[in-house]
Amino acid sequence: MPIHEFDTWHRELDLPVYVSNHPTYTKVHDELIQELMEACSIVRTYYHSYNRFRFGLCYHGITIIPNESLPHLYEIVIESQSFIHAEELNDLATLILSAQREGKDVVHFGI
Repeated sequence: MPIHEFDTWHRELDLPVYVSNHPTYTKVHDELIQELMEACSIVRTYYHSYNRFRFGLCYHGITIIPNESLPHLYEIVIESQSFIHAEELNDLATLILSAQREGKDVVHFGI
């Protein structure tokens, strides 16, 4: 089953690079992400680098979700029909809150 992975990111660092089995990544199964895709289509993001402004998640690549978009992403995650039953979404919500507090962005590594 495909997995999407998320982590916090410092904007000042080089561009995010995927590292297989990285211990700090928050993993979310594809069917849960598919539930969120339409709602995420209005979230301001960047695809692959801070030079490619877009909206929504890059399903097959890297999405950088800037700190200013995290409150909106958080609301989408916690309002999901699967939120109560999916520990993965609870973990993602926790990651988003942590990034907000620390002034970081969130990076999404698609399938």
